[in-house]
Amino acid sequence: MKFENRVVEVLTREIDNHRNVYLFLEGENWCAYERSAYYLYSLNVPLKIDKKIVNGGYEIILVKAHINKRDLDFPICNNSVLKSVSDTSLIFSIKDTFKDFISWKKEKLEGTNEEEKKPLSLK
Repeated sequence: MKFENRVVEVLTREIDNHRNVYLFLEGENWCAYERSAYYLYSLNVPLKIDKKIVNGGYEIILVKAHINKRDLDFPICNNSVLKSVSDTSLIFSIKDTFKDFISWKKEKLEGTNEEEKKPLSLK
């Protein structure tokens, strides 16, 4: 499924997302948007961050995190619980809450177009 067709689902899930990580399979990468991307980043999951611009009579700029599906380790962190699995999506619940999403997003959107975080041990 093209992301443009999924944007409403992503925005609906992420608007008040406080404890879940939603991952979508896009080609060879697991991708997370907005708060899910922030949670992965905050949990030191090795990933790339960039901007996703959605056009369709309007423009929405989202923060996108992606990691090659071969590089994603399970569990994503010690305190995560896998809630849902399908061929094209994963949902994890996490115990930690992170409160600085808005300033993180602003920093990422103002920063470079792509950033790579060094892999860290999650166990």
